[in-house]
Amino acid sequence: MPVSVILPTLNCRDALARHLDAVGTWLAEVESVIAVDSQSSDGTAELLRERLSPLNATILSTPPGLYQSWNASIALAGAPWTYVSTIGDTISREGIGELLASAERLNPDVVVSPPRMVQEDGCTPAAVRWPIHDLGEAFAVDEGPRLLTRLETIMVLCSYVTGSVLGSSAANVYRTEFLQHHPFPVEFGHAGDTAWGLQNCARLRLAIHPRCVSNFCLGWQFKESHPRDQRELFLRLNDEAIAALAAAAPEDAEIRLALGWLKALVANKAVLWDWLAAQGDLVEQHTRLRAYLDEVEAEKARSLKARFKRLIGR
Repeated sequence: MPVSVILPTLNCRDALARHLDAVGTWLAEVESVIAVDSQSSDGTAELLRERLSPLNATILSTPPGLYQSWNASIALAGAPWTYVSTIGDTISREGIGELLASAERLNPDVVVSPPRMVQEDGCTPAAVRWPIHDLGEAFAVDEGPRLLTRLETIMVLCSYVTGSVLGSSAANVYRTEFLQHHPFPVEFGHAGDTAWGLQNCARLRLAIHPRCVSNFCLGWQFKESHPRDQRELFLRLNDEAIAALAAAAPEDAEIRLALGWLKALVANKAVLWDWLAAQGDLVEQHTRLRAYLDEVEAEKARSLKARFKRLIGR
């Protein structure tokens, strides 16, 4: 298969063993496997060497840093396409074959698909949705994958700043050359993939593969930040998108139109973020927050609503 598989790890020896059991049936068929361990102390690196040596895999060691490790391994990828195999998130041989077939046919920079959301056991379905699930449903499965127009790509990427359209990279394949020329930004924490999409929104060729072909495990949970911090991140991410469009706008009427639309969208959303950030301690503001959640639901912002529900333990 014409793909380089990136395998990032950090102190996950037990989960890594299960992960390799799940994907090991097709790893020998790819052009290259590049594992990158962020200085694990639990035997993860040793297990990588033991299990991947028969595949002639490249094994790197880098300082801790999520997207720093991804970029280091992507720089060594030699296949036309790159797949990031995050621990616990799995795909079958047939699934990655489908994504690669879409990539070869549509010639995008990234093929995005909706993952099946499962509990930590990897089998039990989870009632969690991301924007990519809604987008996948917008395309009839029997119609198959489609390459978005440039304007569609801009509107899709910039409409879901608080919930990345890219979803899980373990459900996507990327053009290796594009990633190497446009690496993931490292200054946005776990929102680096969202920032990457926004920084490249004016030039990215985005394809939607509407069928679920992978599993995303909900076992890895990140601590929610305070709404004020989320607001700051929201504004920073939108600044990236506005800068990307502004750079391409002077000689392009379509981009100028998209830039005006985005500025208006950000101004409208910022009012809601400003209101929430002014409410103080969430634990003491349940009544006001629930009222706000009702407003959010009315505007069909399900991902934002779910985040606030988790914050107050409802």
